Amino acid sequence: MSEPSPEMGHFEFQYPTFQLEIDAVNLYHPCLQSQIDLTADTDSPGRPDLAAQAREKGNALYKKGKLEQAETAYTLASSLAPNDPAPISNLSAVKFEMGYFAQAVKLSVKALSLSQDSPQDKRDRLLIRLAKSYLDQKVDPARERVNIVKHLQRYRPSLQDVAEYYPVGHDVPDSLLDEPLFKRLGLSIEGTKVVSKTNTENTDVSFLFCGIGDGRHLFATMIASGGASRHSFKFLKALHITVLDLKPPALAKLLILLDLFAQYHASRKSNEDEKVRLNLIYAMAYIFITIIYPPFVHDLVQQSLGRLIDAMEAGTPVCSWVYVPEPSRAPILHYLKQWQGPAVEAYSNNKRLRDLSARQIAMSEQAEAEMVMRFGGHPLQDEDLFPKGCEEDRTLVKKLNILAPPKAFDSGDGPELRKLLDSVRGNSKKTAAKSLDDYISATWKTNVTQLDLDWERQWKEDGSPFSNPDEMHSGIWFHPIQVAAAVSRDVQSFKGTRYNTISRLAGFFAESAETALELVGSAPMVIEVICGEVAEVMERLQYDCYEGRAVGPDPSKFPKTFDRIHLSNIPDNVGGPLNPFLFARPLLKPLPDVSVWYNNLLNCSSFTDMDQFHAEYTLLPSESLISKQFQLKRQSSHLDVQNFLQVGYMYWDLVHPTGSPLPFEKLLMSRPQLEKWLHAWFLKICLSYPRGQRDGYAIHSPFNLTVLLRLMAHLHEVTGYPAHWLARILRALCNDSLTTTARSSVRLITTVADLNKTYLPKKMNISPYNAELTTLVELWRPLFKFGFALPQEQTVSPQDVVECKVLFRGGFKGDDGLRMSRFMILLWNKSLLGTPPVTLRGLLSGEDANWAKILEKKGMHVVSIFAYSVAAQTASFWLRSDVVDRVIEESANTKGDGWVVYIWRTDSCAAQSKAVKVKDCLVKGRKWTDL
Repeated sequence: MSEPSPEMGHFEFQYPTFQLEIDAVNLYHPCLQSQIDLTADTDSPGRPDLAAQAREKGNALYKKGKLEQAETAYTLASSLAPNDPAPISNLSAVKFEMGYFAQAVKLSVKALSLSQDSPQDKRDRLLIRLAKSYLDQKVDPARERVNIVKHLQRYRPSLQDVAEYYPVGHDVPDSLLDEPLFKRLGLSIEGTKVVSKTNTENTDVSFLFCGIGDGRHLFATMIASGGASRHSFKFLKALHITVLDLKPPALAKLLILLDLFAQYHASRKSNEDEKVRLNLIYAMAYIFITIIYPPFVHDLVQQSLGRLIDAMEAGTPVCSWVYVPEPSRAPILHYLKQWQGPAVEAYSNNKRLRDLSARQIAMSEQAEAEMVMRFGGHPLQDEDLFPKGCEEDRTLVKKLNILAPPKAFDSGDGPELRKLLDSVRGNSKKTAAKSLDDYISATWKTNVTQLDLDWERQWKEDGSPFSNPDEMHSGIWFHPIQVAAAVSRDVQSFKGTRYNTISRLAGFFAESAETALELVGSAPMVIEVICGEVAEVMERLQYDCYEGRAVGPDPSKFPKTFDRIHLSNIPDNVGGPLNPFLFARPLLKPLPDVSVWYNNLLNCSSFTDMDQFHAEYTLLPSESLISKQFQLKRQSSHLDVQNFLQVGYMYWDLVHPTGSPLPFEKLLMSRPQLEKWLHAWFLKICLSYPRGQRDGYAIHSPFNLTVLLRLMAHLHEVTGYPAHWLARILRALCNDSLTTTARSSVRLITTVADLNKTYLPKKMNISPYNAELTTLVELWRPLFKFGFALPQEQTVSPQDVVECKVLFRGGFKGDDGLRMSRFMILLWNKSLLGTPPVTLRGLLSGEDANWAKILEKKGMHVVSIFAYSVAAQTASFWLRSDVVDRVIEESANTKGDGWVVYIWRTDSCAAQSKAVKVKDCLVKGRKWTDL
């Protein structure tokens, strides 16, 4: 009886193309031959009739992708016909697709031993599977995972390697300890008190904050909605909070605030004078929202910096309940030291920074007023922006960009400041303001925690023609009164003082500090501070390969999964909701009422509704399909908002908390639909629609080809799509041409209508991407939990993948689009093809009349994954060595330019760099197996 058709399709190429795999069997012949010669007991007659029925059932299950059930049927068939190699061969195919390569080896060997009289084509198929299984089981998946996560980024690179620092956030603080979580914990709440508890067991609760920013959501979670939840923490066995941010200064600023919390706790325990605690609380308020602060705050900040630097350099905890993993210490320490000395010296004169900020504040007020007038139904009304009672603060901010301390608080400035403030309040003459201005310039200090000298230096060196580099200080783009109003909306002024922006914000921090004190003593609470790219760290946590948890405290104390994951507006910059669907969802606990939260902030006005938003970022036409593919469901209480501008945060709950995927039949995506969707993602990554080069609020499309492979792994491991479906799609993409019903984007924002449109199959030349994709597929092989085979000409061993470095002398300057993730490497055979066209989109999409002729010459390779070092002016990428060697050899043997390298833009499909010759600037480096 023949092999099941899915298995036949799995090896659908001509057998001679697999000579490499067959040669591999011969290579390992000494260790396999003796096993192949071992035959089964030939005296056992079995029940071949029943075996045939069981095998037919297994074939049907295999075709439906039900591998575990097919395995059971094949096992039964094998027991009923122990001398028949067919069911054992079937079993080896199942184990191969499930990724159990060691078992596939044993089963293939046994099937071969029983196949001495079988047709050669069947034996060849078994030999191929045997070779693939044997080679794959020799690779350490955990090691490969670490290498891939570390060296193969998810996004196209920017040409600036210092990300912008946003020291102050925008949204209203939200507590992650919300009502659904209360209910799951068995808590019943009336008013501000916990009146009953139905769950008698203490519970561990864990939160993950990604893009922690200024920490407002962390502090709101501590306060936990007006104090009700504060009482609930005594029921917790432990509270673990992981905060994660790409920018070290954001975490450095947070550590300063947490250190002041610790000092507040110490002061309470030692019964120090209340003035000490007042100073600490008001200092937190000033650090949080001002660009300059009184001398006493400067002193406290510098003392905190000293403590933190000493602890970080010694490798000791910054305090008993805050842990900074070793990999995060160096980048954070860099900014702590920067703020201790260089930043203080660079901004010793605060007048210039205040003037720059005043202009930004004026622009901010005008923009907010226009928005309120334009959107009459928008929830942000003027009173929310500028609460009643802040008139004096608003005047001081407009005139001098300062926030005065409350009248009842002695800031250490003495009576002179109070006299000058009273003079300004009661005198409209410029002389009064000038006197106060001079005093502030002479005595108050710049808030160094708002500064990032590295980013400012790189911006100025880039020499952007679009903005004045002197004005590009990321720490001044906010209105302090508006920030305080948003953060302290539900908090009263501190110590009952008359309304004042600083006193109101001090009330927020007083509640945070008091609650933190209770949490440390009762839960206990631990805060883990991680510096890194959000998706990378989440992927490391998912696969237990984050090195920060390999040393230090007992790793068992840190959770691998979380009750809530808060992403702020991180998805705006990293490809929208696909990012949390792929990387955050696996970190949710397999329990009811666990969720991922994220916001859309930068480009919300670009979308008409939620369907359009999801169509652009997921390429799926309905929320139902999204829910089934990613097993998340948007909370029903947030589905009725019509205007996308009013959506705010989006909350997605885990659909199947048991961790089991949906039954395959209910996935509602057929094999052709799945192929079209994944082909569409391939085309979106390779042929993104042109977009504005300078628009910081554009629809970003930063993904490279690794995301396609990560998506396919998710679809198999989590959603449960059959391995042979995905293997077939991989093989199709690894050819020089692709026949597909998908199309690349036809507009900046993909619509539902675009996704639902039916196209006839079209053959597309995708050869420019072949070298990179086949390299990635082979590197990813150990991580896929299914097996697949590529034709010999597409197969490459990891030891034949090399790192290439290309020098671009002079670097890149004069373009504020350099910080966007919109670049790719273009290898171009100039001697063969001449100068490339001004834009490559027509060539790559097939719209150019000469595209087929040019691409058939194979003088072009596109690389979507590379790293760029500004200091070294060097781009580095990984590629199969046979392609690299051919490029180098052909360049060396030509009298002309030969192959050249460009950095090309994906937003305009035009060159960013001049051509550099391979013979002059490309260097081969280490092998992948050297990592």
